[in-house]
Amino acid sequence: MKSVQSLELTLQRGRVLCRSAYYTASDGFDGEVHCAFTPGVHRLVGDIDSGAWALSYLLSMYCHTPKCFSLSEPPTVTVNGFPLSLEEFARFACYLDRSYPLFAKTAPVCRLIQNGLRRTRSKQSLEEVRSLFGISPERFDRPLSDLTDELPQAMAAVAYSQGKDVFCFPWMSEKRLTELGENLPTLLDALDRLGKIVLLPVGVQAEKRLPWAQNP
Repeated sequence: MKSVQSLELTLQRGRVLCRSAYYTASDGFDGEVHCAFTPGVHRLVGDIDSGAWALSYLLSMYCHTPKCFSLSEPPTVTVNGFPLSLEEFARFACYLDRSYPLFAKTAPVCRLIQNGLRRTRSKQSLEEVRSLFGISPERFDRPLSDLTDELPQAMAAVAYSQGKDVFCFPWMSEKRLTELGENLPTLLDALDRLGKIVLLPVGVQAEKRLPWAQNP
């Protein structure tokens, strides 16, 4: 399977303890949920405990924080028409937060990307990836732990080099969007052009600041 062109998820009642570097919230689903996604930026609009964050967290962190999930039944995931378990799906998805294991490395961003390009046998150069995600040259040779406003771009570039196709964000408040400034639109535009599936849980008020997001 070369890339994720369609993603469907069906799940029943359950609770999820969602975590990020900025927030923690108990979120979940009160009944059956069915979602279908294709490449593009998908806004999952709702409060921090409306189910939007739980969906993004489930698809990206289920294998890494199993104690955070209490589900009545195992979800059904279908990728490009083929059923997969969440464990099998994990190789396609990433969570754009420091808690995701891929981003715990202490090496500079450029080295993490170089390692990923080698692993996936990509023909792209480091400079192509840096430019693609709009990472400034002076931050490219720093570790992720040293970055602030360009951190989401750097994490996404590392995940991209590892062959990820589904990019899941933590829940975004209006304050968090303001802090990121134009870096988030730059990143979303890059992922959209690359044909990736992006899940962006965002607060109701914050969503009004997203005229550049693709799929309501």
